[in-house]
Amino acid sequence: MAVLELLWRGVAIIHASAAGRRPAEKLAEELGKAGVVAHIFQFSQLDAIWGCYDAYVFIMALGGVVRGICNKITHKETDPPVLVVTHDLKYIIPILGLHRGANELAGELAALIRANAVVTTVAEKMGLTPVEVVTRLLLCKLEQSAVLEVYKALIEGKRVCVEGLPPGVVGYADSPPCDIVIKRGYCEGRFCCRPLRLFVGFGSKTGVSPQEIAEAVRALLNVIRAERVDAVASIRPEVYQVAELLGARPLLFKPDELSDEKCLSPPNQIALKRLGIGNVAEAAALKAAGPGGELLVRKRAFGGKITVAIAAASPYSAL
Repeated sequence: MAVLELLWRGVAIIHASAAGRRPAEKLAEELGKAGVVAHIFQFSQLDAIWGCYDAYVFIMALGGVVRGICNKITHKETDPPVLVVTHDLKYIIPILGLHRGANELAGELAALIRANAVVTTVAEKMGLTPVEVVTRLLLCKLEQSAVLEVYKALIEGKRVCVEGLPPGVVGYADSPPCDIVIKRGYCEGRFCCRPLRLFVGFGSKTGVSPQEIAEAVRALLNVIRAERVDAVASIRPEVYQVAELLGARPLLFKPDELSDEKCLSPPNQIALKRLGIGNVAEAAALKAAGPGGELLVRKRAFGGKITVAIAAASPYSAL
C-alpha cells in the first residue's frame, strides 16, 4: 500500500528562501501528477498550518527545520511525518513521524523525483508496514501501549494477525497461528482497534439531485475504504434525502453556524462572497464532528457541481 494514497489531507511543502521556491514547485507538480494535494508555504507560515496536513516537506537546511519544529513536537502517536529535502532534490531525510509514514513517503517521493531516501528505523529496514499505517487503513485507533507491543513482536519475528487485513500490508497475517491478533470493532482486549467516527460534509450547486450527491459521497468513502458514516452535514436542504440514501444522520446548518477553521483549504471566493463561508464541505464536516474532530479528507470536487469532505472524531470522544 503506497503512503501517497493515504495523504487524504495533502502535503505542505515549506521553503525558507527564494532558492527553495523552484524545487518546492517542482515537488508540488510531481505530487499533483500522483494525485496528491500539495500546497506551498513560506517558513514564516508554519505556525498557521501546523496540524493541518498529513505530511510536511521542508526544502531548507535540516538544522533550521529542527529548530523550527522542536516546540511543536508533542508525542510520537500524534506527530506528523516531517521530511527534509535538499535544494537540489537529491536527498530526502525523514526526521519525524517515522512510523506514521515518513519513511515510506521518503521512499515514494524519492522514486518520483529520482532522489535518495535516508531511512534509519528497524521496522522499515525490515520492510514491515508500520502499525500506524495499518490502523489508518482500518480507520481505527489502537492504544499506544499496544502499538509498541506490536512493534516488539514484529521485530522479534512473531506472528501478528489482523482481522480484515487491508491489501498491500507487509509483515502481518490474516489467519492463525497468531501470537497477537488485532481486531477492529467495538471489542474488548488490549489489541482492540476502535473505529473512528466519520462525518461527511458536502456543498453543491442548485439543482443537483440527492442521488448525485450520494454517489459523490460514496465515491469519496471508497477512497478511504469506508462503508458508512455517522452523519452527513451541509447547508443544503438536500442533506435529508442524501443522509437517508446513505443510512446516516442528517445535519442541516446555517452558513453563519460554520466557521473558518484553521485547517480549511483555500476558500472558494464566489461562495465566500455569497455565503460568508468559502469552504462549505470541510466546515460542515468539522462542525458535525464536534470539538476534537479533525479533517480526514480534504474537499474533492465531483463533476464541477459537488464538493465532499470527511472529518473524523475519536472513538473515545463523547457522542
